[in-house]
Amino acid sequence: MSSDINKLIMKKKTKYNNDLEKHSLKGKIKYLEEKKSVSKEIDGKKKSYVESYNLYKFDEEGNYIRCIEVGYDGRDVSFRSVYYKNNINGDINEIIHYTKEGEVESREIFKYDNKGQVLEGNTYDKQDNIITKSIYKHDDKGNNINVITYDQKERLSSTIYLDYDYRNNLLQRTGLGENNECLIKENYLYNHKDNLIEEVSYIFGKSILRRKIYIYDENDRLVEEQFYTGASRLRKVIFYEYDSNSNIISKKKGKWDKEITGHIVLELDKNNNIIEEVMIGSIFGEYILERKIVNYGDADENNYPNWDSEVITVTLK
Repeated sequence: MSSDINKLIMKKKTKYNNDLEKHSLKGKIKYLEEKKSVSKEIDGKKKSYVESYNLYKFDEEGNYIRCIEVGYDGRDVSFRSVYYKNNINGDINEIIHYTKEGEVESREIFKYDNKGQVLEGNTYDKQDNIITKSIYKHDDKGNNINVITYDQKERLSSTIYLDYDYRNNLLQRTGLGENNECLIKENYLYNHKDNLIEEVSYIFGKSILRRKIYIYDENDRLVEEQFYTGASRLRKVIFYEYDSNSNIISKKKGKWDKEITGHIVLELDKNNNIIEEVMIGSIFGEYILERKIVNYGDADENNYPNWDSEVITVTLK
């Protein structure tokens, strides 16, 4: 199952109103350009390089029109270029994947019922031959509870099961392979205000691979994230601070004993969106995240024709 089809079945977990919120952004944003430069130790040597370059275009409702994501981990480069075609309800009708040369690589097409619930998602190669077919089932509250995916020969490929609580919060996601073996198992826990407070991922449905804990203040603002390897080995912590208007003003990173190992300096624009984020003094490596935001209605909103072209050349060094 592709990552984009997978997004459709995770709406209850994320509870985002649109794609802009996934990036913690506000306003009528048309373009978002991001570049992240890092300095870290790899194989005993300190390396500095551009780790990622991302370019996003949104419609006026904050939904994706286009995503380009280029990544580099110090060894290998990854590339992803996607166009989204949404219906009038903001639901995804078609997703087109492109190669870095601007050629169509594959397409995903979705069908909905009159309630706006996705019923079917098919993936096609560049010759329009079907690759996979996914069938979606829902409960009487509209929650997606089951996704069955078949390959091009109509053989069972995978099955996803999703369970919810009485408040429609996603509690568990389980994925089985063609031989009914468990490939994915994730559990989610919420507080009485429906804020996600814990997520746990398992290795083949058995031992815990990783855990993440979310802590909120009395105003439901996220103030601490704890990252665990396995069930109980605390790996790192991130602390958040806000001003009186609930705008984030500080992020700090800590190690396993919660000792602060790095301070993140933020620069905000007029809408209190982060346009620069600098990690200083972290034992995990330092980085600079730079963002350029172009809003609908800005004087220069039409000055970026290259950002709408089929081919965008990006060199990461």
